[in-house]
Amino acid sequence: MSAAPYRLGFIGTGKLAGSVIRGLLLKNFCTPDGILASEPNVETRAQLENKLGLRLTTQNSEIAAKAEIVFLGVKPQMVLAVLRELGDAIANKLVVSFAAGIRIAQMEEVTSAHARAYEHTKRDRTGDECLCQRPACDGSGSRKSSRDVRGHRLRGGSRGRTN
Repeated sequence: MSAAPYRLGFIGTGKLAGSVIRGLLLKNFCTPDGILASEPNVETRAQLENKLGLRLTTQNSEIAAKAEIVFLGVKPQMVLAVLRELGDAIANKLVVSFAAGIRIAQMEEVTSAHARAYEHTKRDRTGDECLCQRPACDGSGSRKSSRDVRGHRLRGGSRGRTN
């Protein structure tokens, strides 16, 4: 399998996901050409393209096809619908949700048997965490790989559950 052209993909770029993207860029975790994001709002899309130099699309399926890691920055009531929409396109992808109230088990029920789901934990303050280079996911999920856990721990992310 060839490497995805984008390392990180964001579905939704509202306040939370937008602050994560800005934090990643501010701390030089990646460059704008390593991020692909989908955003339905024309104004938000134009702002991110102009201010941050990101590549944006309106198609969630493009994120699933082209990114190694998929971040869900949509409203909680939209998470499961987006996962259903993506279907097998997120097989073998790491999927991270920022939505409060959506559990990993719920996400795994509607995703491919090979997608690995992570949730942002409510006790983290993601905007601040990202700007300070602290992790903001809990490293759990029944489909996680040893590579996921190892990478999570290397970034200092053992505050939450690890299984």
